[in-house]
Amino acid sequence: MSNVNWIIKSLQNLPINEDDQVLLIHFWCEFYNYLESSKMCGQESNTKSVEYNPVVFEILNNGKASLPLSEGELRNMEMDIEDLTLFFDEESIFKTAVFFPF
Repeated sequence: MSNVNWIIKSLQNLPINEDDQVLLIHFWCEFYNYLESSKMCGQESNTKSVEYNPVVFEILNNGKASLPLSEGELRNMEMDIEDLTLFFDEESIFKTAVFFPF
């Protein structure tokens, strides 16, 4: 169970009794094992989100090369990055969302 360590660490400091803690650990381990073994896990569709970091870092590096930047230039960089964030998030959220059959 690859998830056990971080599940246990994330639940250690909760103000609950030991029996409830054991139940929670068991539930989350079973849940993540189910996801990993099901067909839902690993069904990734191609999105442009993998391009997000390089594009943002390119904008930041270009700005760094042009230091000092005016307030207007900084605002434009911020707006460009915000636009990219919205674009990549919106493209990704619907294409990579996992359907949970509850």
